[in-house]
Amino acid sequence: MSTTGYLIDATTRHAIFVERYGHGRYNDLEPILNDMRDQLVARLSREDLTDFQFMRAQALLADVDDILAGSFQQFELDLGGYIEEFSEYEAGFNSRMLQGAVKVEVDIPAIEQLNAALNNTDMVLTQQSGAVERMTINQAINQFSAKKSQEIRGLINQGIIAGETTDEITRKVTRQVNKRTKAQARSLVSTTISATSNQAHNQTARANSDVLRGEQIIATLDSHTSDICISADKTIWPVDAGPFPPLHWACRSLRVMLVDPKYSIPGLEGTRASESGQVSANLSYRGWLKQQPKEVRERVNIKKTYSLAELAALEPVTFL
Repeated sequence: MSTTGYLIDATTRHAIFVERYGHGRYNDLEPILNDMRDQLVARLSREDLTDFQFMRAQALLADVDDILAGSFQQFELDLGGYIEEFSEYEAGFNSRMLQGAVKVEVDIPAIEQLNAALNNTDMVLTQQSGAVERMTINQAINQFSAKKSQEIRGLINQGIIAGETTDEITRKVTRQVNKRTKAQARSLVSTTISATSNQAHNQTARANSDVLRGEQIIATLDSHTSDICISADKTIWPVDAGPFPPLHWACRSLRVMLVDPKYSIPGLEGTRASESGQVSANLSYRGWLKQQPKEVRERVNIKKTYSLAELAALEPVTFL
């Protein structure tokens, strides 16, 4: 296997484990949404909305605002903490991965560079309609909180105006949080974790651009792959140019570092040809997985989530 094949395999394996890490962080955050839902239901249940007066409506909505503000603030703080911790780990991981492919010393990006990237680098996300959204990770998190607060408050306010009963409004709020809010929260966590991983990767590539000849975009090719990712798959770009995943919400595409041959570790060539062979340009995710060593297939087939410590413990499998 070539140096490129080694890096494609390691990056892809790690991305699978990172996706499980993201699922785990959503599971950690979901109780905040459950508690918010329960607080809203409890507050609504204290009112008899069949004979509702203006002052009581204002007091109810003020309490609703307090519940929403407190819940989403906690959601933002917790997710922001996960992202900051994960970013530092990812920079170290990418540096260790690259070090396994080159015969010179690899540089690790400074914490200040990582934080600046998280705060100032826009994600460029294409929606299904073709419209493009540009926002930083922090802006995406803040936007989620603001929009979901408005939606839930608006649902309650509309119910009051329409003369709906407590039970009717409660059912609508419960359904809204359990389905739409949670689904979009899951997409937010997945996308921001992916963006954090890719930004740490980008900072590592920039810090070591002298040993690279560019980067290649690799899409996860299966029935869920978007048209934009299919189009970007296998394209090669300079280190600090071109599209950077995530390319859309819940994107699974990656950028893989391409090592300048003069810096490649000679012994890496052909060491695993019998296990994986050259990666085909048309290889699907399922096809790629079939070619992986048994240790990798077993880990991928176990449907579990990972903490950051467990993600780090998987590096021996990632670097097989």
